[in-house]
Amino acid sequence: PQDCDRAVAGRPDDTALRVDRGFLNLTTGKRPAADADFRRVMSEDPANAGAIFGHSLILAMAGDKAGSRAARIRALDLDPETPAWIEQNYRFFISPEFRGK
Repeated sequence: PQDCDRAVAGRPDDTALRVDRGFLNLTTGKRPAADADFRRVMSEDPANAGAIFGHSLILAMAGDKAGSRAARIRALDLDPETPAWIEQNYRFFISPEFRGK
């Protein structure tokens, strides 16, 4: 985690690094930190499917089914391969329920 923090500190506008750190934080149980990164990326790049999908997972974990579904649909509309990309890059299992709209 410290390596990601240092990388983001050195390149704070790099959205790919923020998405990386967001998923790292999500996998280590740091949901608020993960969501902060996902939200920042979404504010700078509203079409970033990875950040939107990550945010949808956090909404689901918080019990916001409607918000999660809306964000997930948006991410999948932008890039239907997002769940597979997340699994491949972050070793984060995406359930079949979250693979579709």
